[in-house]
Amino acid sequence: MGMNGVLFFDSWAWLEILSKGPKGLKAVEKAERASEVLTSWVNVFEVLYRITGAAGEAKAKTSLAFIKEKARLVEINEGVALKASENKVNLKLHAIDALTLATAQANNAILVTGDKDFKGIAGVEML
Repeated sequence: MGMNGVLFFDSWAWLEILSKGPKGLKAVEKAERASEVLTSWVNVFEVLYRITGAAGEAKAKTSLAFIKEKARLVEINEGVALKASENKVNLKLHAIDALTLATAQANNAILVTGDKDFKGIAGVEML
């Protein structure tokens, strides 16, 4: 088992990794020490529409293959939806951010991101 336990990468982390930015390299190092890396289809959706818009559909498809190789994709269920609604109201997060945090929480994972909207929230590790 890795030193970091289970990590959940949001779309911000994936976009950094895919662009090979310095924060992306830091995320890759964390992933190598983790027991498992998770992400959700909602985060994949965010990555895909951004890459499709910036670099085209072919690049989006190779990015999807990369994410599927590196992480286990987890589903959103009733418990996640309920927790996300609490996160949205209590933490004043955007809807996708609230879902992302709830999905990480439901899977007992540390959320890894560089999105400043998550700063200071328990269970979040900023890149």
